[in-house]
Amino acid sequence: MTEILHVRHHSLFTPRDFDVSPYFEIVKPGLAGGFDYRSLDWGETRDLTE
Repeated sequence: MTEILHVRHHSLFTPRDFDVSPYFEIVKPGLAGGFDYRSLDWGETRDLTE
């Protein structure tokens, strides 16, 4: 009996393998309309000249 499926080394896979595979769905995150990263509260800033 011949072996049909076998484990391949992880370094043999490329990102394109997942793109063309029917078993994976490509999910691209998006930002909500009107999102502005500059309006976020990034926490306290400190003076680097001290």
